[in-house]
Amino acid sequence: MAGPKRPLLATCGLLILAAVCGCGSTYRPVVAPINPTGPAPQPNLLVSVVSLQNPPGQPALAATPGVVTILDFSGDSIVAQAYVGPGPTGFAVSADGGSAYTVNNDNTLSSFGVSANLMTKSVQVTTLLPSTTTSNISAVSGAIYLANAAQNEIDFLTGTPVSFKQSVAVGLGPVTVVGISAGQRVYAISQMVPLDQNTGGTVIPGACSNPTSVSTPGNVYTIETSTNTVSNVIPAGICPVYGVASPDNRRVFILNRGDGTVTVINSQTNSFDRTIKVGAGPVYAELYQTASILVTANYDSNTVNFIDVSTDVYGNDSPTFGNVLATVPVGFHPATVAVMQDGSRAYTANEGDGTVSVIDMTSFQVKKIIPVIGHPRSVAAVSNSLIGKVYVTSPNSSQVTIIRTDTDTVTATVQLPGNVVELHPSAQATGGRNAINTSRIPGSGTP
Repeated sequence: MAGPKRPLLATCGLLILAAVCGCGSTYRPVVAPINPTGPAPQPNLLVSVVSLQNPPGQPALAATPGVVTILDFSGDSIVAQAYVGPGPTGFAVSADGGSAYTVNNDNTLSSFGVSANLMTKSVQVTTLLPSTTTSNISAVSGAIYLANAAQNEIDFLTGTPVSFKQSVAVGLGPVTVVGISAGQRVYAISQMVPLDQNTGGTVIPGACSNPTSVSTPGNVYTIETSTNTVSNVIPAGICPVYGVASPDNRRVFILNRGDGTVTVINSQTNSFDRTIKVGAGPVYAELYQTASILVTANYDSNTVNFIDVSTDVYGNDSPTFGNVLATVPVGFHPATVAVMQDGSRAYTANEGDGTVSVIDMTSFQVKKIIPVIGHPRSVAAVSNSLIGKVYVTSPNSSQVTIIRTDTDTVTATVQLPGNVVELHPSAQATGGRNAINTSRIPGSGTP
């Protein structure tokens, strides 16, 4: 028997209610979830350290392979290690931070890529000419330049694997080559020290290690990278030991330890620009690029100079070019200085008293002195968008000391297989690299 019929109005009411409640294929708005956002990914900054192998308290053996250690910036940890040639003496990294080279006691050159995946099997070895006595190695303009003090020449190498291509004759006692990546020219520094008549007229070895005994000015030899020929000889001061080129390739600065000056070269015109008087014994320098300030470590006067090296839009010296903005007393025998590229601080490795001086670059005052392990000779500043770190090493220590720049305190140390030869970061900051692509082998005035 059929049930009672529902009124039409009631039926329509049920349909309307069903529609309101979402029955059927009614549209529903979709809200996409918003994931929380954290800090931007940080760049993969690596620090390469070349060290010897020696048990604690024991000297390293010249026949023992050296070790390159790759440190990760973010974790202060070792991410790779590999063997290089025996008894490495010099270490240079290319301007892009991707390739590195050591010169070794067995007259070989080791080449490797700076990578967290580095293994010994990927390290290439090049045998140098028997007559090579390397004062320093420079990785400039996609090539390797060796300052060959025995032959008073610059040896040019290139290719993969690296091989010898040509020699360029320069003046007596070449010590290093200065330049920037893709530059038209590089500059070879020769000390022009006196000849030793007791040895048949050869250069007195290490004469500039006692710079007060030398009175002969040095020279800088311009080498055109397209032809590897000398295009000019530019006078320098007494016992030039190091040089740095500006990133815009307009100026080159030669540090003359013997007379406490900086020789400025106009690399646009390939000519002498001027001489700047600084503290006694300048041995190392870096540039604060944003403000065009040259910072020199003056080893013999225990000071750091901040110098205006600004140019106008045409590349001419500005009216204030060469002005010494400040002379800051630091620790004993500052061998190196590292400049934070945010313009906040500079850090000196004071070899004589085992400290690092922290200089405020706004007030030009030492704000802190930090004791470190050994007698520091290398210091490198590295930063990302969040923090900065300073890496300090000593030739008589097997540890890397790491300083956080937000607190200026030692926050970590890393143990290596033996005493450190040299240290280089793959990049200095997120925005680019303040390229230090020349080794600093001790001797001839270099501490």
